[in-house]
Amino acid sequence: MDATKSVGDRVAALLGQMTIAEKIGQMTQIEKNAIDPANSGAYALGSILSGGGGSPSPNTPQAWYDMVNAYQQAALGTRLGIPIIYGIDAVHGNNNVAGATILPPHVGRAATKAPAPVQQACSPTAGETPATRTRRDFGPVVPAPPGPPPFPSPPASRSPDGSRR
Repeated sequence: MDATKSVGDRVAALLGQMTIAEKIGQMTQIEKNAIDPANSGAYALGSILSGGGGSPSPNTPQAWYDMVNAYQQAALGTRLGIPIIYGIDAVHGNNNVAGATILPPHVGRAATKAPAPVQQACSPTAGETPATRTRRDFGPVVPAPPGPPPFPSPPASRSPDGSRR
């Protein structure tokens, strides 16, 4: 890719080179236990997720790094060399990794109404996930449902002043 070109031009050029199968692969995310690195490259997958139980054996930070690296190398070895986005379900800390920091549920943290301590408590996850070569953290959100009652929003989805934002 020509780095002197605009992002839009580079995206258009890349999309122009892709087959339909590669485009479908790039829009697909598969759970790690459903596919091995070689097949993830063969299907040109765009994303792999380690959800609950998606740990390597042994479950160590180095084994995580090696596992994610194997998927990344498979992606980089494809015709277009598009890297994958590897995600992990680290909603309570990087809880899939043995020895990582574990946090209480979001509702419990939100109930404190104290952003600074919550941010401080969550900061280890920001260091632990990249150490395993995972770059995307999946965490649930509790959005305020649209419309007035009878569809009230749960307290966790309200702002500190009680409004629905």
